[in-house]
Amino acid sequence: MRKRLLSMLLACVMLVGLLPAAVSAAGTDITVDVVIVLDRSDNMNTEILTCTKDHSHLPTCYERKMKPAREIAKDVVDAVLNGSDNARVAIVSFAKEATVSYQFSKSKTLLKSTIGAILRSNDNGNVEAGLLKATQLFQEKGRAGAKQAVVLLSAGKTQFYYDPTDSTVLGTGLLETDAAANAALDQAHLMRDWGIDIHTVGIAIADGSRGEKLLCAAQNKGYYTHTQSGIAASIWAAMNAEESFDTATAGTKWTAGFGKESIIPTDLPFLSYKPSDLPDTGLLYSKSIFGEDLSFNVSDLTGTIRTAMDAYSAIDTTYAAYPEAAREQLKASFKSFLNRVIPLDPPFDPATMVTYSATFDADYAAYTADIAAKLATLQAALGTDGEADAVTAFCDSLPVYSLPESDYWMAGYGNDKPCLGYIDTAYARAVYLDDNTGRGGVLLIAVESVGMSRSTINQMRDSLAVFAHENNIREIHIMCDHNHAMVDTFGMWGKLLLDAKDPQHMEQVSAAVKNAAIAAFNARTDGSFFVGNADARDQSQYTSPLIEDTRYPYVTDNANILTRFRFVPDDANKREIMLIHLPAHVEALYGPNPAASADYLAPLADYLEEEADADFAFFVGAIGGLIRTTKEHEYPDTFVPRNDRHKFWIITQVTGQRIGELTLSVDNEFELVPKLNFTTTTFETALDNFLLGAVASLGIIDTRVYIKDVSTGLRETAEGFGNLSLMTSALADAVAIYNQYKDSGLSTGELLSYSLASFAQTYFSMVQDNLTLCATTEMSYMEFYQKNGTRTKAVVLTPGEMFAELVYGGLLEEVTGDLNTDPHNPSAENPETFVEIAARYGKSFGAGHEDLLVFGLSNDMTGYVVPPNDFVLNPTLPYINDYRVTPDRKHYEETNSVGPNMAYVMAENFEALLAGIGN
Repeated sequence: MRKRLLSMLLACVMLVGLLPAAVSAAGTDITVDVVIVLDRSDNMNTEILTCTKDHSHLPTCYERKMKPAREIAKDVVDAVLNGSDNARVAIVSFAKEATVSYQFSKSKTLLKSTIGAILRSNDNGNVEAGLLKATQLFQEKGRAGAKQAVVLLSAGKTQFYYDPTDSTVLGTGLLETDAAANAALDQAHLMRDWGIDIHTVGIAIADGSRGEKLLCAAQNKGYYTHTQSGIAASIWAAMNAEESFDTATAGTKWTAGFGKESIIPTDLPFLSYKPSDLPDTGLLYSKSIFGEDLSFNVSDLTGTIRTAMDAYSAIDTTYAAYPEAAREQLKASFKSFLNRVIPLDPPFDPATMVTYSATFDADYAAYTADIAAKLATLQAALGTDGEADAVTAFCDSLPVYSLPESDYWMAGYGNDKPCLGYIDTAYARAVYLDDNTGRGGVLLIAVESVGMSRSTINQMRDSLAVFAHENNIREIHIMCDHNHAMVDTFGMWGKLLLDAKDPQHMEQVSAAVKNAAIAAFNARTDGSFFVGNADARDQSQYTSPLIEDTRYPYVTDNANILTRFRFVPDDANKREIMLIHLPAHVEALYGPNPAASADYLAPLADYLEEEADADFAFFVGAIGGLIRTTKEHEYPDTFVPRNDRHKFWIITQVTGQRIGELTLSVDNEFELVPKLNFTTTTFETALDNFLLGAVASLGIIDTRVYIKDVSTGLRETAEGFGNLSLMTSALADAVAIYNQYKDSGLSTGELLSYSLASFAQTYFSMVQDNLTLCATTEMSYMEFYQKNGTRTKAVVLTPGEMFAELVYGGLLEEVTGDLNTDPHNPSAENPETFVEIAARYGKSFGAGHEDLLVFGLSNDMTGYVVPPNDFVLNPTLPYINDYRVTPDRKHYEETNSVGPNMAYVMAENFEALLAGIGN
């Protein structure tokens, strides 16, 4: 009885944090290296109240922030070293710069005396410095195979930071800045990517402050405030905990919510292809004269606009004596002039049509007078030796009116394509899911853009860190729909070698993601969750297939399967939420499109709104090999497009409606038990693609790259190439090649290609010296379970664009000597497919693998993942130009890939996820 009472008393004392927690016997052998990073900056000099407000007049009720920080640090030393015989602790302290106050040790006495002796600095803080010094300590002194963890104790204020090379301290030291916070978070993410867990303790940090956001975002294993009890015990328990996947008891109900917010730049003009969007007033005609395809009868026009249209239609007759080239250019000029007030060459801008209609009579008189003068000059030269030059001069002098260009760039179809406006709204759509198992909710956010780097997405997650902490949100995943009809959010489609992302727009996108996520959480309600699928090949009412694969081998069996998750609220007055998965590029508007749009997701949204009164988020799948919706889809025979843009717009409307019909045709749903299991891994990949490495190192895209010594495994924390002399040498070689060929008649693009090829030669010398450029990305795996059944619906969240055959099968194998059907790199061995790997772990996903889904472009944009035995680079300009082996087989996707090894890396990490969760 006495022992029992003593045990109970000890347990009570531990719960209030008066003694460090003892570890269970199961954890006594854990091998762990821990670095305590202690803030000793002047930010820790502030007095804090330690008594109740009733006694705040007493001087003994105040202490400096350093005191509780030291006490908690000492408690952590006790908890860790009492917890395991194989544990070591080191001490790093920082102000403007950081120092190793004590190397890894097992001596509690020496470590705690060191903590007690750390003196506060008069300099303000550099949180990045503390984390960087800890990283370097792990790399230099950490034990192979040991768990690694940091405990950061800080006031959360950071006024200094390092430059990208981690060699020069920046900042005035007076103000907290976003630059300093972002630098600290960049280092924190890098550490976590390299397997270093981070626990943070805020010392007297105010709710809603910069410091709270910084410390919440920096950690991945727990954020504490210094007034909480049992901090050291909780930290040790987290260090000692085993990762679990399927240990929770199912909840009784699903909880879900939905939110969305526009990501269209707010200063873009609205453009349209719809006659209903023509202004009601201020035009030279009634909009009722137009058909759905913007067709009209000239006889319905009156006044000057009728005169102008008649003159335009008669150009070939009126000026038959003039050379054809002159007539064609005159028609182009005349049409562009008229298009400002009547939609001859859509899309049109309703607002400017009103403006130009008000002054059309005077504008037309001035325009025709100018044309008449130019025609007179040309006529004088007809039949003379100077006719050809006169025709050229005439054509060059004719005005061509177009929609004004914006400061944004269209993504997905080559460089230097300005965005002219927007034709519908693209969104960030967030779905909140909670299985009510007590583990917390999950946010799945689909952004209707081309893609974003993991660095950008991590910044968006950081903006939600405090919200997630306060509301027990365990996972935040941000997927992009790879929408080629949107403003560039990745950075590579603007002017060559310049970042195409607009900073203000990226702030808007980040805010939209955050606001949509918070709205989804706030809209949460209880209900039931179902899943089912439909096959696009069953849509017999259409003659065209919905899906096409544009690269041999044509693997579309799973791409034709649309999967619909459907949340049905208990409250019948609330809207259903659908998660729609279809493995197809979002690019129905295709290359000619000049305007921002949600592409086929906009008419899909309209259809679901009208037919189902439902909210939705859309997720693409394994779309590599360029799986897309059919480019030449049929559309109504009565619709006669005015140009290619108009044609692809109507195809987009039909495509969106068709996907909507397919979504609502699902008739094989089964209910899901309230249990959602999740696991994630981060992994490193070497960048064989020197062009990708170069644009990342130059900051054109935000992919976080770093140097790794292959022979030692040591990594540089500096951003990019790190070795400035090597970078300078590489750029000097590129400039020399450019100067050598700049007067040879090559185009600017060709000159840059040759220059980059020269840059590559210098860059690859890094590999020869056992140095390689790397980046870290992530993969997640989640499972849903059939209620009253045995089926499992699995989802793999992958970065980039997986080739479908790497997931489901259908890889090229047989070598026959026919280059039209053989793999073009047959000596390379492909990895196992995802379904083959899963089978070895006892997992089956249905006869057609329909229960294994891939959510592509999840949390990163790493490019295509190409089967190794069909991976071929251009022999002259690798990663710059594509390569056509036969007329029908072109190797384009390789140019937008990390390299040939990415397929192996993806397979290895998929297997690692499955191995971690067991059968």
